[in-house]
Amino acid sequence: AGNSDPNTWIISSLINTGKPLLVGPSVSKDALNNLWVFFGTGRLISTDDKTNSDQQTLYGIKDGCWNGSCSTTYILSDLKNTSTLSVCSAAAGGGIYDSSTGTCGSGTVAYSSYTNLLSDMRTNYKGWYVNLTDPVGPSEKVLSRSVVLGGLVLFTTFTPSSDICGFQGDSSIYALYYETGTAYIKPVIGITGSGATETVLKTKALGKGMPTTVGIAVGKKTKGYVQTSTGTIVEVEAAPPLAIRSGAAGWREKTGGGGSVDIEEIYKHIVK
Repeated sequence: AGNSDPNTWIISSLINTGKPLLVGPSVSKDALNNLWVFFGTGRLISTDDKTNSDQQTLYGIKDGCWNGSCSTTYILSDLKNTSTLSVCSAAAGGGIYDSSTGTCGSGTVAYSSYTNLLSDMRTNYKGWYVNLTDPVGPSEKVLSRSVVLGGLVLFTTFTPSSDICGFQGDSSIYALYYETGTAYIKPVIGITGSGATETVLKTKALGKGMPTTVGIAVGKKTKGYVQTSTGTIVEVEAAPPLAIRSGAAGWREKTGGGGSVDIEEIYKHIVK
């Protein structure tokens, strides 16, 4: 790690999904200093892609080889399938259901608390995956890079129109906790249902058109902005699980050609 000699570099595959990958991954470290890699599959290049109904997937994987000390390739069984896990709000008891309907109060109780889910993920799995909608018609696809912010990983997805001549299709956003691949225990983009069925949302429809990557504005509130191919700009208000701050991270001296010294302040967004 950090060696500038390419002869010492080790090239390895993190995972072979067997699915198309159109955009690069996003990365983040967790509180335990694990490096996470987030990406989604799908492509839309040809007419065949527009009508393709192969199921696509979101992934969050702890890369144990990021510092160059190994060359492990993970397989799907190393990851937890969190596709059908529904997070219940505090009003609904705060447990986790395994539900085909995506709501609490149906299916079976998978975990009695979010803490138990997080402990299981940290102890027994190298990450998670979420299968996107697998309809009879065109499948839901990831065509833009994900964004990681304050413990959230935000994906936008696109489902082409079933009309081969149609140009719009439908877009959605997924707001997942980065260590579990589920909604967070507290609402980030809203809730659905009430009482014992009150469920924390992990995805929300954005409307017609192909979406861009989520743009983030951090102020008194955290807001995401997505522009679709119709020109519409959709605003999504989010409440990240972890604290966010931005500002000056450091500085360095830069000596000019005339011998003068300029102080260059380096600004970057810091996500914890």
